[in-house]
Amino acid sequence: MKNLLKIPKLNLSRFLKPTKIFAMAVLLPLVGGWGATSCSLADALKPTPQIDQYGLDKNAAFACLVNGQKWEPSSKNPLFVVNPSADYDVQNKILGVGGENVRDKSFEVFSMRVENFSKAMKYQLPENKITLMYYDQKKFPYGQTGKIPKAFSGYIEVSKFDTIKRQTTGTFEFKTLDYNGDTLNITAGRFNLNF
Repeated sequence: MKNLLKIPKLNLSRFLKPTKIFAMAVLLPLVGGWGATSCSLADALKPTPQIDQYGLDKNAAFACLVNGQKWEPSSKNPLFVVNPSADYDVQNKILGVGGENVRDKSFEVFSMRVENFSKAMKYQLPENKITLMYYDQKKFPYGQTGKIPKAFSGYIEVSKFDTIKRQTTGTFEFKTLDYNGDTLNITAGRFNLNF
């Protein structure tokens, strides 16, 4: 009975060579430390921001300037909604792109819809029907939609529209008014989104 309970000694030296021991000694604290940080895997895999001449991240999924100020959607979203986002209504042929910015207890939305969307090309006002929506909770009282009555000029140029991979890429610029009658110059706009 004594021999059955005897646990054989393991000779770990044949499994763990000095180089493997060194690698484990270096890597284990790194892996363990990574889990202890607030950095998620998604954050760790994000490309390093490459800032353009406007101060916008070239890798941002959606970005533009609103009256010369940088506008990018925030990642903070209490409803876990994809932000920014794109959608395509096949039946009605409508492409929509936009994003939300939640910060300091305020809420901003910027979105565009192109009606009669057919393919990747430049859609310009006034020839094409493009609806803009810009809502700033700080500026508009509760109950106002902030929907822009009519854009003066502008375009949304869709350079990529892939229904298989469900991806769309493009640029946009608009000059319009908000509901208070103030001019909105939306420039250097770009998007690279899945729908």
